[in-house]
Amino acid sequence: MSQLDDLIGRISDFIPGDLVEGIEIEEHLKKLIQKYPEDQEKAALLRALTDEFSAIIQQTSAGDEETIKSGILKGLKKLQNTGKNADDTGPVRTDIPEGKEIEDLDLLTSFISEAQEHLESIEKKILSLENQSDHDTVNDIFRSMHTIKGVSSFLGLTGVKTLSHHMETVLDAVRKGSVAANAEMIDTLLEGVDLLVRLVDDLAKKTELKIQSPETRIFELEMDINPYVEKLVVFSDETKSERESTETGAFATEDLFTREMVEKYVAESMDLLDTAEKAILDLEDNSHKAPLIDEAFRAVHTIKGNAGFFWYGYIEKLCMDVESVLDVMRKDPRAIRNTVISSLLTAIDEIRFGLQRIQSGELKPGAFSDEDRAEYSDERLKKGEAKPLGELLVEMGAVSREAVEEALDKQGMRLGELLIREGVTDSDSIEKALKKQGRPSEPVGDAGAGYSFKRKDIRVDTERLDRLFDLMGELITAEAMVLHNPDLVSLDLPDFQKAGTYLSKITREMQEITMSIRMIPLDGLFSKMRRLVRDLSRKFSKDVNFHVSGEETEMDRNVMEEISDPLVHIIRNAIDHGIEPAQLRQKAGKPAAGNVYLDAKYEGNEIWISIQDDGGGLNTDRILQKSRERGIIAADAEPSEDEIYQLIFEPGFSTAQQVSEISGRGVGMDVVKRNLEKLRGKIDIRSDAGKGTEFILRIPLTLAIIDGITARVGSMLYSVPVNDVTSFQKVEAGQITETNRFQEVFRLRDDLIPVVRLADFFRVTGGVRHVEDGILVVSQAGRRSIALLVDEIIGYSQLVVKALPEYMGEMRAISGCSIMGDGEVSLILDIGAIVNEELD
Repeated sequence: MSQLDDLIGRISDFIPGDLVEGIEIEEHLKKLIQKYPEDQEKAALLRALTDEFSAIIQQTSAGDEETIKSGILKGLKKLQNTGKNADDTGPVRTDIPEGKEIEDLDLLTSFISEAQEHLESIEKKILSLENQSDHDTVNDIFRSMHTIKGVSSFLGLTGVKTLSHHMETVLDAVRKGSVAANAEMIDTLLEGVDLLVRLVDDLAKKTELKIQSPETRIFELEMDINPYVEKLVVFSDETKSERESTETGAFATEDLFTREMVEKYVAESMDLLDTAEKAILDLEDNSHKAPLIDEAFRAVHTIKGNAGFFWYGYIEKLCMDVESVLDVMRKDPRAIRNTVISSLLTAIDEIRFGLQRIQSGELKPGAFSDEDRAEYSDERLKKGEAKPLGELLVEMGAVSREAVEEALDKQGMRLGELLIREGVTDSDSIEKALKKQGRPSEPVGDAGAGYSFKRKDIRVDTERLDRLFDLMGELITAEAMVLHNPDLVSLDLPDFQKAGTYLSKITREMQEITMSIRMIPLDGLFSKMRRLVRDLSRKFSKDVNFHVSGEETEMDRNVMEEISDPLVHIIRNAIDHGIEPAQLRQKAGKPAAGNVYLDAKYEGNEIWISIQDDGGGLNTDRILQKSRERGIIAADAEPSEDEIYQLIFEPGFSTAQQVSEISGRGVGMDVVKRNLEKLRGKIDIRSDAGKGTEFILRIPLTLAIIDGITARVGSMLYSVPVNDVTSFQKVEAGQITETNRFQEVFRLRDDLIPVVRLADFFRVTGGVRHVEDGILVVSQAGRRSIALLVDEIIGYSQLVVKALPEYMGEMRAISGCSIMGDGEVSLILDIGAIVNEELD
């Protein structure tokens, strides 16, 4: 479709009073003039048409607006019929021009957040089309793309709007069954998603800069998307699709809008309506009126735009009327009078009533023509719904007609409120009249009673959640300080103990709820891995099936950010090094297509994420050979199989025969280990030659609060995470054996456990010197165990993990610290680091 065709369609649909749409059309007309630099006749015609349209939107036209609009359309169609306009020759140009500045930061921030969620969902669903073209999935993608297009158009984001529009056209063709989804189309749609992500991420960065430096101006990223659009045109006849859409009228709205979407629209619109109402009420007593008018206009305009997306024509028309009044007030402050404000408040009530009808299901999504609107108004009038309140009160005999007319003459508030204030009638009569009128009852004593709406969710800034989490940690520390206060140790306080137990119960429940707020499903992260597998399998020319399970498992948002890179490295290596070429797999009796499995599940207080492939497995001989060549282990060393596996995490280690652009440089697996250590996590490796390899990432549910066992060593306190502790042992000196390497060990059932004296390890004075005088805390890191010698066990408690002060530097085998109930500081041990240092 040409720009001229699009312009004719927009002007045909234009309703005088829609200021934002009018300005956009005016800008398109001005740009169209520039397409005829050498054809003075056409340029002059376009200038005249532009001036006439400007008069309509500025409400300065001399004649009837509809007649003038009809004349403009005739002029444009005359240009169209010449067949010589620049817009109809050559390929369609869809370069993103320098867009308008985006000033509404709140709306832009909301759009960015929603667009990122939609794009993440879209990518996952597009990938699923490759295996099975499901009608519901296509509809979901179409809905998301339609939402992005609608809001970006409202914000003036030309690039996002153009991209989403063309992608929506292809999806609509798939939805209608006129085009089948194939690998080439999916590649092209994914490329479009990448472009949209780039545009939205750029807006997000600019928004952050704007928040830090208010003088920053936000424009959409300039990008030539014409090559991409040309790819999309291959998959659908866009002009035909657009024409069919125009001829058939509305979309099949029952396929497009879910109940959840409608509820979210109503909830957000109610909030915006409250904002608009407050701004309008403040107009009466505020000398700075322009910002208030702008605030109300923005809120109502947003409701109108969303109503248009959902095809709620009645709400859209009401909002348009309010916009027109606000626009007049913005241009002429003299128009701000009590009677005008009262009219606006009445319109706000009507919009609110319409939203309540949407919520109840009485008003359905769909086009709402002028005829429909007139029919609806007639029905309301027949039911008595639309009769003026004053007329109903007179009919009821509650007031006289003279009293109503007198009240209307000096009305500065709602009629019902004014009549009650004047003592003409009472609130019961007003309520009865309102019910008869068909509006929700609004008792004057509780003006907000009719406006209540049950919200199922709210948006909260992540910084507030982080602050809440920090305060929860402080509460746990404060609770421990109270319950374990040394001044109370010698006192017999049974009632205090009961209260303390109840406090601990409430605190534990608050902690669990607070933790759950920051927990989000792994679904989004796993979807990104799906795209990674698809791209890598094509790059390496390997057919790989990707199987995902456990994506509903929830994980702390901060932890999820840290495990993204490890997952990428492990999956990349699985496809590059693990999965064999098709010929080798078939020779080994395997299917030509390889398999990669990604799974997540809860195990105690940990989340286990498993990445498994059915490739050739880890080649222990080659790993050992490379390690000896590089001097990582001694030439005569004979490490166990588990110890050999751990060698792949050494920095720079690689067994690849040749370096590719993806892997082979030995960079990656050390990153996996480093990131997991930051999370106090562990990684297990299981491999079977010729059958495949499995990596299991064992990650704590949260980083901020852990359960731990605290022990004393000399004057110091040390805590061990409960998950790392396997048992406590009291041993005699005769049970300790010293090896030829001067390492003390003791036998626990069939295993020899190395003993680590923490007093010597951390060079603490005053610790016990004889094993029989202390207690051994048997701890485990991976598949290796050690026994930590401590003076005494203080007890079990929840520990709020805090980072070590910077001036202390990086302490060996310490992952953080925690403040105990009596104010002492306990250092939290990193058992993995102690095992590595003592046993390697």
